[in-house]
Amino acid sequence: MTTCTKCGAYFSEGSCPFCTPDDSEDSPVTTVQSEESRSVRIIDPIELIESLESSEEQLKNIEDKKGQEIKTLENEISEQEGKENELKKEIDVLNSKVSELESNLKTKQEKKMSLTQEKQRNQQEVEVLKEKLTKLEENASKLEAEIPMLRSELGA
Repeated sequence: MTTCTKCGAYFSEGSCPFCTPDDSEDSPVTTVQSEESRSVRIIDPIELIESLESSEEQLKNIEDKKGQEIKTLENEISEQEGKENELKKEIDVLNSKVSELESNLKTKQEKKMSLTQEKQRNQQEVEVLKEKLTKLEENASKLEAEIPMLRSELGA
């Protein structure tokens, strides 16, 4: 709807029917020549009232339509806020799971490190024990080699 800048009337198409006479039968404005050769505009009050009522009805329809649009938008906003809250809850749950998984990962990494260190100690101990076993085997073979000699010395 457009508002006339001269008289303030609402109209939907063209120019204001009250301020711009078109001398048609449907126009509420008629141009009349006066005696002093000036034109005077006469507005039919019934047509003016009908036009105002029509404008008011159109305005009310527009207000109703806009009111419905506002309600629809408010409902959509409410739905979006509900979805946003659900997503926030899901994010909180996921963040909690991530924290739990990070904690589990850290525990497992610490356990792995501990097991790796224990494995290294065990390998070092195995190496030490292998060296001792090798020395014991060498000593055993030396002693076995000395047994016949000692028997011969004792038996002779």
